[in-house]
Amino acid sequence: MSARAVLLTALPAAQAFVQDAETIFLQVEVKVATALAELPAEMIAPGFRAQAVRSLLSLATLCAVLWCVEMLGLSCSIRRSGQWVYVGSCLLVAMGQSMLLTVSLPLATVLTYSAAASGFLASTTSLGGLLAQLLAASSWSTLGCQPYWLLRSSMVATTFLHLFFHGLFVGALCLPLSATSLWWCLVVSRTLAGFFAALSCLSASFLAFAVTPQGELLNLQTSVQGAYGAGQCLGNMLASSAIVFFQISGESPGQVLAEGAAPVLMFTFAIALLLATSVLFVPRAQLADQVPPVVDGATESISNTKQHSELGSLEVCERKGIFRNAVIYNFERTFSVASIEVATTMISQVEFGFSTVMTGWIFGLIAIGSLLANVIVAFTPSNTDLRICMMVCFAAVGVVTTPFLLDWWPWWTLYVADALMMTMTNAANGISDGVALLAATGVQDLSRESFINQKMLSMAAAKVIAAPLARGLLPWLGRNGYGALQTIVSLAGFLGIWKMYCMAGSREQQENSQKE
Repeated sequence: MSARAVLLTALPAAQAFVQDAETIFLQVEVKVATALAELPAEMIAPGFRAQAVRSLLSLATLCAVLWCVEMLGLSCSIRRSGQWVYVGSCLLVAMGQSMLLTVSLPLATVLTYSAAASGFLASTTSLGGLLAQLLAASSWSTLGCQPYWLLRSSMVATTFLHLFFHGLFVGALCLPLSATSLWWCLVVSRTLAGFFAALSCLSASFLAFAVTPQGELLNLQTSVQGAYGAGQCLGNMLASSAIVFFQISGESPGQVLAEGAAPVLMFTFAIALLLATSVLFVPRAQLADQVPPVVDGATESISNTKQHSELGSLEVCERKGIFRNAVIYNFERTFSVASIEVATTMISQVEFGFSTVMTGWIFGLIAIGSLLANVIVAFTPSNTDLRICMMVCFAAVGVVTTPFLLDWWPWWTLYVADALMMTMTNAANGISDGVALLAATGVQDLSRESFINQKMLSMAAAKVIAAPLARGLLPWLGRNGYGALQTIVSLAGFLGIWKMYCMAGSREQQENSQKE
């Protein structure tokens, strides 16, 4: 058969195939148009969606470039960059947990969910973090003993996945989904983002410990806790900044969805900056001056040499007590601060009538105070006894200010009490973490890695239950019931700090008795 005959035979079939394809395409187009027409016009938010798509494409391009750099092994090694990434990871974890607090209530309302459900949405990153810490406790208990290159690779990979799932969160808000489908997309994407954010932070902490001298541990952990405290409030400030930056105004459902996506979109650029720092500046191999000394063929443990630790004379039971109380204080502080954030946000918007933007700026000012308090602590003499006394004083301030959460006082006293509680107790928390690290040994149950895993596990658990509990109980208990609950929780935390003070102080008695 000639070629012309073949073409003449195949041509009708090809024309029929094209016609069928056009028919199917037109049917799909009609169905999509019908589905979009059935949705409220303001739910689509085409203007903001176009901005979000351009931003996400830019981030994808940046990630592709960084992947090429990582595969080629190009980097500019900076000695302190591992510590920068650790502090930055903690800052972003805290920001990610709090950036939806001011917008979660109107977002849940638009999607026909309750105030308690809005608290759950705000705590989904903490839920993911809790799952990550449980995984680390069961499967990654020896992660801190892994080679340096593996810690670095784990940190880079999990940071990328943290960025990826926050990008999915923005994409879901820009798609024309039903309320139920959109809600579960938001919950799942934020949970997975929190999961990988926690793993990234855990890997960064182990890597930072591998390159940090013993004498710098107190200041490092104080900086980390300052990053947590500042990030918790800067997340709220990020929501207000994003709303202003993207010029979002109005209370229509479409604008509310844009308000929910805007802070997460800006947050993805912060994650991209951390990813770039990890790829470009963190050394690919441990530098010679960062390798800990070796004793009898093994890496020297934290407190095996008394000249490196002022807590070297503590007994094992006292070290375990310091670990236990430091972890408990982390849980209490995280629960209290998370409750303050969600409850104060709800009181500001419902009782005081403040807008989402105004509430975010208020928490931004509180963040500045929290940052300054930890900076002041970092610049005090690195003396363990002085720091422990400061820890007790700061924790006491957190207890004394709790009565001002009640509605017996002028409205502005609520924010003054929040600022003092969050500022002082975050500084106390940073010092307690540093004391626990100084009490660490090379034993598995008393290692740095064990404490950090327990600390992050307790913080994630507290975050998960705090937001929905506070927003669910506030309408039931009222503001005075909420204030009474905060007082009880703060007293319990102060009791743990006092026990740490007594345990750390017992070493002086032991040293004096040994001299005698």
